Amino acid sequence: MKHASVKSELRIRRILAGKTPFNSLNFGGSHLNTVVGMKNNPFYPFFVRGCNWFGRDPNNAKAYNRRGLAYSGQGNYTQAIEDYAKAIELDPNYTDAYYNRSAAHFTQGDYVKAIADFTNVIRLNPNDANTYSNRGAAYFTQENYVKAIADFTRAIEINSNYAKAYYNRGATYAELGNDAQAIADYTKAIELNPKDVETYHSRGLAYRRQGNLEQAIADFTKTIQLAPNYAEAYNNRGDAYGKQGNLEQAIADFTKAIQLDPNYTLAFNNRGNAYSNLENYEQAIADFTKAIQLVPNYALAYSNRGLVYSIQGNYVKAIGDCTKAIELNPDSADAYFGRGLAYHKQGNLEQAIKDYTKMIELNPKNAFVYDNRGVAYYDQENYKQAIKDFTRVIALDPKDAAAFNNRGNAYGKQGNYEQAIADYTKAIQLDPNYVLAFNNRGNVYSDQGNLEQAIADYTNAIKLNPKYVGAYNDRGLAYRKQGNYEKAITDFTRMMELNPNLAVAYINRGSAYYKQGNYTQTIADYSKAIKLNPNDALAYNSLGCAYYMQGNYTEAIADFTKSIELDPNFAEAYSHRAQAYKQIGKIELAEKDEAMYPQGNDNAERAKKLCTTLLHQREGSSSKVEYTMLTPPKNTQP
Repeated sequence: MKHASVKSELRIRRILAGKTPFNSLNFGGSHLNTVVGMKNNPFYPFFVRGCNWFGRDPNNAKAYNRRGLAYSGQGNYTQAIEDYAKAIELDPNYTDAYYNRSAAHFTQGDYVKAIADFTNVIRLNPNDANTYSNRGAAYFTQENYVKAIADFTRAIEINSNYAKAYYNRGATYAELGNDAQAIADYTKAIELNPKDVETYHSRGLAYRRQGNLEQAIADFTKTIQLAPNYAEAYNNRGDAYGKQGNLEQAIADFTKAIQLDPNYTLAFNNRGNAYSNLENYEQAIADFTKAIQLVPNYALAYSNRGLVYSIQGNYVKAIGDCTKAIELNPDSADAYFGRGLAYHKQGNLEQAIKDYTKMIELNPKNAFVYDNRGVAYYDQENYKQAIKDFTRVIALDPKDAAAFNNRGNAYGKQGNYEQAIADYTKAIQLDPNYVLAFNNRGNVYSDQGNLEQAIADYTNAIKLNPKYVGAYNDRGLAYRKQGNYEKAITDFTRMMELNPNLAVAYINRGSAYYKQGNYTQTIADYSKAIKLNPNDALAYNSLGCAYYMQGNYTEAIADFTKSIELDPNFAEAYSHRAQAYKQIGKIELAEKDEAMYPQGNDNAERAKKLCTTLLHQREGSSSKVEYTMLTPPKNTQP
């Protein structure tokens, strides 16, 4: 039985930008207005001296608070915290000191103490929206999203026009995966502040996660209009264009991001992905290499470069890059996938399966890797396990036509033709333009002897892809089985027009001519096939049969001899040569050849099995090759 090879496609993961930016603190209002811009103010030294003047009174809480502000302005938060603490010690209800100390703690990354101080401010002033928003920011940083949302909500209740509180609550919902609520909050923030760059950008990220690429692009474009030098907005818009399939525009945006920030590693990585999808592999490798130069520990860039090397057939480099990615990040599912794919293409199926399995452990809901592992099991002829993996793909994605096609291949190999046909039929229902599924179903019908249905399926495959060589080959074979040699020859000839260097076309057309008794044309076709593939023992044997039928026993013997040189265990070639020797009266040589295949029918059966092989085409299909194995009359004497 013949089957198309199951897909083993390359997936290059397109990486998005990082988390939604977060407007963490809003120390506005009465608390810190006095310090805004103070560090760069020419009167700043006088302010410090004024603080020292206040400091002459050891019980002046305001003086300590002001000096703490000055230290904060200098970036000396440790000294600032000491002064705020002293102010609080002198006045336990000093709201501003609690608030300012919370800001210093937050800046130092001590969120527990920051939250404690914010809580004291709220105790002293329960209607301060800023403080609720800032405490929410601290909770957010601790990943305590429930409390963060509660504080942002309270800030909004106190001040319904508080744009930053809406923004920050939206960012928190985004972290929880609730993009619908995030978008609602971002939209309200935009209504209150239509020129806030970050809000448009963050809403664009949320729309992109939802798959609403048009709206995402609109928001990123608005971001760029408000901030023309915003590199990240260009990068993210490029990603959205890439997801739409607009790769040229994606590359333009990634390039602009790189122009604005020549060290923008992520943009190089993403542009590399886009170039790879355009099959510009050299430029893709250049971009991934640049990303690695900028960040030598960038595991993802190694993984992506490895995938491209794999596409190019440079499996050693592919395995090296993916291995490096795994060393840098042992939990990199993409790297295990890429390395598994390279091992798979090398023919190292055991190692490929190990890597695919590791990726499954890291990402058990990724249908694609189950599919590729199923391919590896199929290639190992472990059809039972292949079926399990393809079935898992179908469970994860019931609309995956390729998974049904692949499972059909495995069922066919098991001889379960009815289930194979059912799977191919389902694949066609899901994708009526699925050329390979039509061709594969035709193969099964052909093996069942249902040649009319097989020819109908091959014809459908050809209608969908008039350049599909494999379908012409398989339909030609079906016509040949029907005895319709003229149509068979037409199909094999069409194969030659599509690919003049395809030996199988000449072999199969030669076989059809042989059936017609046109031995001259048979010899021409087999000779051409041998020129294209000089090491084909079966082709030499078949050519010898044609010469034999012409009565040219000397040439027949030469070809049978060449067949035996290429395959010393080829029993039928010995048998055919023995018959040719008898025709020219060399009985002793004939008897020697006959002695070479004492098992008789067992060797003949082996020869019949050898007469059919598979030729894999680039698009992943297969073509059956049928050689002429018609034994000349054994009892004919010269």
